[in-house]
Amino acid sequence: MGHSQSEKAASRDRVLRMTGRKIREEGVSRPNIAELMKAAGLTHGGFYKHFASRDDLIAQAAATALSEGSARMEEAARKNGQEPRAGLIDSYLGKQHRDAPGTGCALVSLGAAAGRADPPFKGPNGHPVRP
Repeated sequence: MGHSQSEKAASRDRVLRMTGRKIREEGVSRPNIAELMKAAGLTHGGFYKHFASRDDLIAQAAATALSEGSARMEEAARKNGQEPRAGLIDSYLGKQHRDAPGTGCALVSLGAAAGRADPPFKGPNGHPVRP
């Protein structure tokens, strides 16, 4: 029995979001495909229906995490209309952000990997890709 396009898209999105959390918590080199798929509630066998490789998944998950972070920071800045920086600072330095690395700032957790140029962050010329 096949799955609808919307179910496939939802599964892919779930894998990207869960992988984004895992790589922020554990780093880009730690989690393997089986662990990531299991965490997303899927089997290892379906992986290649969504991604070309583990590096492809990590790169896309990093992009998703960075995009989510940008949206959260924009929202935090809007909370204090008079002083947007105060909203950003309050959100970034808050207990919730500190205690939840999986949903925290992707720049902090992924910056070291990009600096070391782990494979998901290498461009075609071998140099680090900027998010």
